[in-house]
Amino acid sequence: MALSRVRLELLLRVAERHEDEAQRAVARAQAKLAEQQMMLSELRRYLDDYEGQRPARVTPAMLENQRQFNARLGEAVKSQEGLVEAEAARVEQVRQSWLDSRRQLRIAQHMHEQGCLAERAVAERNSQKEMDEFAAVRHFIAGNAS
Repeated sequence: MALSRVRLELLLRVAERHEDEAQRAVARAQAKLAEQQMMLSELRRYLDDYEGQRPARVTPAMLENQRQFNARLGEAVKSQEGLVEAEAARVEQVRQSWLDSRRQLRIAQHMHEQGCLAERAVAERNSQKEMDEFAAVRHFIAGNAS
């Protein structure tokens, strides 16, 4: 049984809304990934800058403090790298969801178009049937008038 025009339009609107929401989710995930990547870049730059600094008067305590600080910065970089990897995986997951919703939208659009075509074909058949009946009545009347 064919879906009614109203149901097809509703299905199409829901699919469009879902695809729009998925597209916005991709944009949000990509923005968060960019933010995480920027933070990683800043941490790396800070680590590089700090590792390059050598005070004029170096004491063993200062060297130990610098070594510990560099170790903590290295841990922070590794942690941030993990966050970037996790966010990249999330972006891919959200992107796949968006592609699925796009596919569903195309299916809904196709079903809507097919429904409209079928409705038009029924209307044309009905119109043709009415014209044929009218022509038959006219022919019958013209035949009886002679």
